[in-house]
Amino acid sequence: GNFTNQIRLEGMQVGVIAAVSGPSGPQGGPQWLDLAAKHLGRCYKPLKIHLLQAYFRTLLGDVDNTKRRGVLAGFMPLTKSELKFELAASFWSFICTSHRDALQKLDISGRIDHILLGESDMKFRLESGNCFATLSSTLRKKFSGLYFFVTGNGYMGIGPKCDADDIVCILFGCSVPLV
Repeated sequence: GNFTNQIRLEGMQVGVIAAVSGPSGPQGGPQWLDLAAKHLGRCYKPLKIHLLQAYFRTLLGDVDNTKRRGVLAGFMPLTKSELKFELAASFWSFICTSHRDALQKLDISGRIDHILLGESDMKFRLESGNCFATLSSTLRKKFSGLYFFVTGNGYMGIGPKCDADDIVCILFGCSVPLV
């Protein structure tokens, strides 16, 4: 056969990276949330939700993969998880610990469960709940060495080292966007 050093891929462009924050991750301080607020504002326009909800869902990958009774729950969609309110309370406790200044810039008013999940639960409490230690440990491990970025057309993402003007795309057959 006639072989070349080329590979052909098909896909679509999602956006172009406008700004990047270093790999300190959400555990190292509020840089990621500050970057999102600065470039995207209070409302996450692609989904028409509060920026904090988009940030929460981005960090969790929009799934619940916590352990229950020592067994990994799998990648259940966050919106369908029975623990979504506990995860939201744990996330709120985590973010209040290290992102206090960034939160003040977001003008948060209303019920925290509604802001983070788009729905409310009468039993929702702001105590950290049983997921706090698991969530904060998972976020520390998950984001070590990764970068947070926003695109010029209003998306946010997390990935390997990237720079402004890099292209974010979805290659057909891949389950996640690539930089």
